[in-house]
Amino acid sequence: MHNGNDKIEKKRLAILAVLKESKEPLGSQKITELLNHMRHDIRERTVRFHLNLSLIHISEPTRPY
Repeated sequence: MHNGNDKIEKKRLAILAVLKESKEPLGSQKITELLNHMRHDIRERTVRFHLNLSLIHISEPTRPY
């Protein structure tokens, strides 16, 4: 049985794969359309959530602990 983290990671990787293969910038609506066409069950809100998390991760400097 897959846990929730596996599902989240699969969605995140699917979003990143669509972005990687695109020749142009894509918004959440287009990413959602492409993923749904590829039989991924995902909503635009979920795509925006993952894109925002990625931006936060990229923009935060590494902090020594």
